[in-house]
This record gives sequence, structure tokens and C-alpha cells, in this order.
Amino acid sequence: MTEHRPIITDPAHLAELAGTAYLCVRPTGEVADAYERIQRPLRAIVGEDSASWPAVHMSLGGFGSAERPLAEPMERAIASVVEAAVREISPLHLGVDRVDAFSEARIHIVRIRRTAELSTILGRVRRRVTAVGLPAQEHIAVEDWVFHLSLVYYRGERWSEIEVAARRIPADSSTCVVHQVELLGFDGGPERLLGRYALFGRW
Repeated sequence: MTEHRPIITDPAHLAELAGTAYLCVRPTGEVADAYERIQRPLRAIVGEDSASWPAVHMSLGGFGSAERPLAEPMERAIASVVEAAVREISPLHLGVDRVDAFSEARIHIVRIRRTAELSTILGRVRRRVTAVGLPAQEHIAVEDWVFHLSLVYYRGERWSEIEVAARRIPADSSTCVVHQVELLGFDGGPERLLGRYALFGRW
């Protein structure tokens, strides 16, 4: 298995995520390059303010919470469900849309254009997880879900100023194809890879 490169490394952020797991895709090529081009000036805008800077990724679902933390048996159950859910899913086409933000959560994002493939994998994972009673986090309907790459999780005091400045950062229409998904686990320490699953379906 390829060596795991963690997405989240900030200790405070890792502590907040304890007891959870996330299904993610890791963009490559043009989209990964575009992400770096957008995140670089954003780092300069944020400066020394408190923030968590993730590596490029797109979440397709979260499991567990501080109130209902995942134990190892449940992590294994989620991994099994995810593996079955993504079977026969086609590789995912990702296309950059624009820079945006989830203002209430103080997260800057790169919007990813919705495709039938993305809606299919999101819906299939949710249905399988719900069917076996595992603790999924999302309450937003699949048709309303915003596919995105989180750029920064901001914890400083200048959000309004930074939000205005960040929206001026240009984003080109880069694209890539992703051939696998990763299930990541968090227990308060370093991020853990719970599984990596290839996408073998036909286009």
C-alpha cells in the first residue's frame, strides 16, 4: 500500500476530530495544482492567525461524533460498508468551479462542479450506511450537498476581512480524474488510514 500522507496535521484540529472517520478523495494533477495556487495567497492573507491548513481533499461523508465516538469495531464495520458501496463506481471526474466559503463554520473552500458520478457515490454510501445503522454525520440532502475542497479552517478574529479578500482569489477551470477513495480515522492523535479503495466501474 502506498505510504499515507495525512490531510490534517494541526494538533488542535486532530483533537476536535477524535472519534470520527471520513471518506475522502484526494485530487491530483491540474486540480491539486490549482488548489495550491489558491491556498498560497490565502495563507498570506491569514498570516499568523490561528487556523488549520489541510492538504488537498474532498470529503464524501463523515461518521461518528464527539457524542457518539467510533470504537475500532465500528471503524471496521464502516470500512466494510464503504468498500461494498464504492464497488463498481466509476473513477470520479473533478472540475474546479470557484472559491467560496462556509461562513458560519469559517471554512474557505474551492467548489467542485457537481457530476452524476459524484452524486452517485455520495448517495450510495449514505444509503448503505443508513441501512445498517451506522452513525453518519450528514443531514444535508444529496441534491443540496456542495462538493468542495476545504482550503483553511479559520479560528482567528478577522473572518469578515479575510472572507472578502479570499473571494477575490481567481480559480481556473482545472480538471482531473480520481481513481480511488480513502477512509480516514481520527482518535485525537495522528490521522490514520482505515482503507483505500480503487474505483473500477465503467464510464
